[in-house]
Amino acid sequence: MKPLTKKFEEKSKETLLNSQIQKNLSGLYEGFHSARIQASSDTADWEELQSKGREIKEEVINNLDKYLELLESKILSSGGAVHFAETAEDA
Repeated sequence: MKPLTKKFEEKSKETLLNSQIQKNLSGLYEGFHSARIQASSDTADWEELQSKGREIKEEVINNLDKYLELLESKILSSGGAVHFAETAEDA
């Protein structure tokens, strides 16, 4: 099966030029931004939580191999299958 990357690129460019889509995305962003501001003002330890989130993200990225192996073992123990590939072509 050949990937549809080129078709995806064309369709995504076409879709993003659609004024209704732009309006919807703008509204989505504004809603998300407003909700985030509200959540931060409603949460006493917001900055501490943000900092902890950054630490977790950094730890996972720096140890991604360990977490992928853990995920693989959980999937395999549940009867699933996991395939690793070196390159996109191999996948």
